[in-house]
Amino acid sequence: MISFSQEELSGLVLKGIVEQSNNYYKFTFVGVVTVKSIAFAVIPKIYTEELKEFALLTIKTLKRYTKTNRQLFDGVDFFNIEPDNPECSELAIAEFLLEDFQSNGIYAYKDRLYEINGNGDIHWVHTVNDIDPIYSSGQPIYTDTINHTIIEDTLNLTASIQKWSLNYVSNKYSELLGVDIINFDFDYEDNLSEIGSPEQLINHLQKLLQVVYTDREIYLIKSLIFLVRNKIGAIENEISFYGTKAYSNIWEDICKQIWKYKHSNDSYFPKPKWNILGNIYESKSVLIPDIIVHDNEENTYLFDAKYYSLKFKNGLSGEPGYKDILKQFQYQHHIESKKGKMIGNFFLFPVKDEDFIELKIIEHSTIISDMILIGNIKYELYPNKKIRILICPFKEWQQMYLENKSLDVISLKDLIC
Repeated sequence: MISFSQEELSGLVLKGIVEQSNNYYKFTFVGVVTVKSIAFAVIPKIYTEELKEFALLTIKTLKRYTKTNRQLFDGVDFFNIEPDNPECSELAIAEFLLEDFQSNGIYAYKDRLYEINGNGDIHWVHTVNDIDPIYSSGQPIYTDTINHTIIEDTLNLTASIQKWSLNYVSNKYSELLGVDIINFDFDYEDNLSEIGSPEQLINHLQKLLQVVYTDREIYLIKSLIFLVRNKIGAIENEISFYGTKAYSNIWEDICKQIWKYKHSNDSYFPKPKWNILGNIYESKSVLIPDIIVHDNEENTYLFDAKYYSLKFKNGLSGEPGYKDILKQFQYQHHIESKKGKMIGNFFLFPVKDEDFIELKIIEHSTIISDMILIGNIKYELYPNKKIRILICPFKEWQQMYLENKSLDVISLKDLIC
């Protein structure tokens, strides 16, 4: 059981992560929420049980989505991974630090000691620039050389801060990242104040940031600064998010991959033209269906990914609104008028896998590939047209999304009518 103070709840409401209705609060967000020392996952509404596997799968789909989609929306999507941004996700910082440690170990500050005729390797750039050679047969001979030795200090202040951070993020986020808590083979401080004062630690890291130059070092130092500031409450409200308030976009992206959809060049829907006082203007926006795909026989299939919890056992509820249905029929009518032939028109609804299994044996349901056809929608304004209702196993399709798997649209050919 997780409890929040009124201040914390107010912060979540202000960000639009939670909606308040009377004395009840409801999450409008899917992903990871961090409030001070607490980190937890909010899973999609399709799931009615809070199981660890659902949380891990959901977080993986969010990460997959951000790698292939750059059009993220301010105030809706919370996927910032830049540690010098106050909106950065602490989960992203945790993942980087753990992966960096697995690959590179504890950060070792390196300095170079330069000596004439020293014991280290010859530094030829300094030798050529700073030492006068003697010449023999026109060739320079250096009787003296500048040598350099790399000095490593794995017991420095930076390493101490990193060791503290690794213990901190491992305990807090390992379960959400699906990794085992690491048994570190080094000593570390549980309490950051035992290493130094916040001002001292941040000042030290900022000075170090001025002399490091590799991308890995820069990101590592910035990540440590972020955690130190966050731990001492220097970041407002100490609230961090990784996720979205529009998981419907991820469901749409899942469906696009399932049907191997790529951006269509079909000019089915040109921009509206405005004639104002003799001048012609084009609208800036255009109607674009979720998914249009074609098979090898030039059949066309129109899909709309519907992230709704559709209920129909004791009456219909949770269905899309009138405008969504009308728009889908308009899409179908327009495309068919352009092509001169009928197309397939479908709504794709997710359902938890247990309900999917039950639907397989219900009368009037039809199994088609990895879906179940449960019925259709008709509308008098568009006679002889139907929107077919396909139920999709949510967990299985999430996994297919992660594994880049797809279905063959030809399985729906018989539903074009």
